[in-house]
Amino acid sequence: MTKTIKIILIALAGVMLLAGIMFLIWALMTRPAVIFKPAPAQPAAETTEPLPTGGSVMVPVSTTTQEVSGIPFEVSTSAEAEKQAAKNLCILFAERFGSFSNQGSYENITDLLSVMTPSMRVWAENYVSKNASAAPAEYYGVSTKVVANTFNSYDAAQGNAVMTLDTQRREMRASVEDRIYYQAIRISLKKIDGAWLVDSASWQ
Repeated sequence: MTKTIKIILIALAGVMLLAGIMFLIWALMTRPAVIFKPAPAQPAAETTEPLPTGGSVMVPVSTTTQEVSGIPFEVSTSAEAEKQAAKNLCILFAERFGSFSNQGSYENITDLLSVMTPSMRVWAENYVSKNASAAPAEYYGVSTKVVANTFNSYDAAQGNAVMTLDTQRREMRASVEDRIYYQAIRISLKKIDGAWLVDSASWQ
C-alpha cells in the first residue's frame, strides 16, 4: 500500500467519522418533543362521613303580628323570640300607658285594652268610666320613653313574667315650663291562649 492510498483511506475515514457526528447531532435536534399526557383519572374513593351529632340547629322562626295603638310588633313562637316579644310588649305598653294628656279621653288606656288580661281590662274600663267626667282646668300632659328594662322573672312554661322598666317622663303644663323626671314602672304579664297579655302595671 502506497503512501498515497493510505492518505486517501485516512481522509475517507475522517469524512465518515465527521458525517456520523453530524448525523448524530441532526438526530438529536430533530427528536420530537415530549407530549404531556395526563395520568389516567382514578375513580374517586368512596368515603363515609359520620353525621353531625352536636352543635346548634337553626329553626325557622314563625312570627305573627299584633298591634297596640296602631303600632305593629312581631310576636314569635321560638323561645328567644317569644321572650323578646314579651319585652317589646312591656316597652310598648309602658310608653303608651304613660303618655297621656287631660284632653286625650284616656286613649292611652283604651288603646291598650286588646293586650290586657280580662281582670286588667275590668280595672281599666272602671278607671276610665270613673274619671271620664272630670273636666280639665288647663292643659296637662305627660310623655314617656323607656330608657332601660329588666326582667324580674320570666317563665314561659308557667306563662308569667314581670319586668321593671325605667322611663324618662316629660310633664307638660300650659302655664309652666316642662319638667323632666325619671320613674320606673313594674309590669306583670300572663300568657293566655298562647299570647302574652298585661295583667298589671304600677308606677314605682
